[in-house]
Amino acid sequence: MLSDTIATVAFAVAGQSYMSFAYGQIIAALISTAMAIGLAPHHARVKVGFDNWRDVHRFSINVLATLGISRVFSRLQDMALGRLLGLAALGLYSRSGNIFSMLWDSVFLVICRIMFVDFAAGIRAGLPIGPRYQNALALFTALMWPTFLGLGVLSGPFVLLIYGAKWVSIAMCLSILCVVGVFNTAIAMAWDLFIIADETGRQARFEFVRSIVGFVVFSAACFISIEAAAMAKVIDAIFACVLYMPHIRRITDSQYRDMFAIYLRSGIATSAAIAPAIIVMAWHGWAATTPLVPIVLAVGIGIALWGIALWGIALRLLKHPLFFEIKSALKPLLARVTG
Repeated sequence: MLSDTIATVAFAVAGQSYMSFAYGQIIAALISTAMAIGLAPHHARVKVGFDNWRDVHRFSINVLATLGISRVFSRLQDMALGRLLGLAALGLYSRSGNIFSMLWDSVFLVICRIMFVDFAAGIRAGLPIGPRYQNALALFTALMWPTFLGLGVLSGPFVLLIYGAKWVSIAMCLSILCVVGVFNTAIAMAWDLFIIADETGRQARFEFVRSIVGFVVFSAACFISIEAAAMAKVIDAIFACVLYMPHIRRITDSQYRDMFAIYLRSGIATSAAIAPAIIVMAWHGWAATTPLVPIVLAVGIGIALWGIALWGIALRLLKHPLFFEIKSALKPLLARVTG
């Protein structure tokens, strides 16, 4: 991402105009490829081979279909919103969607890629995926739920601070999209599980059904407002939970009670984390002009309460996996300090 930005700006300064973006993408791809080869040279193969080409072809077609369906219907939704509500509404909705995507892509998906490698290594070693997935789900929900809902509560002051008063109208839309993040996190790594289980064909069919339902609901909501369109995304996320949850449970050999117990533990910590922000925003009438000092204090208190909740309730009493991750991460540091 950094190399892409630097290259794009450099080409723009050199006078390459709109082609700067394309050149930046090429430079970023080359740098990413070189870094990947440098980090794992034993996986780099120049020789062309046709071993297991049928499996490779089937996998590629299914993944391409899954991603293609999702992206095509996403663009169709943008076209429907622009057609029914106007380009100004499309611009406002896209801005709120970009804010949500920055958080989703920069934090959640990065962690997913790391966990996917861990899952694949466990599968190759013959280890059951259930406990590993439950630990990952506990980590995702404990970290991302407070982040999404915290941003949703503070969307007004956040937009005012970052983008200015002209964009404050997108705050409600952003808050609704943050709820989408909560439901999507509840079925974290669903796509990755289908790949690991070699069920990409089933995944493509599911995504086709989900995309059609989501497009119909979204288009109907566009007759109302951009807030209604954002709410349609919540409905789509709930439908995805209903669609994917049974198969997540089947692939990971998990029970519903195990997953709901994870949701309960993370929900306790999330409630503690966002409570101060809710109190501050409610006290000031949910105004985007809420002073920053009480907001900063509320965020700090929320983080402290989140830590206390995880440590005292969800971790100590209910054995939340995040406790063991934090403990294992701090152990080398403490050893250096004491040593």
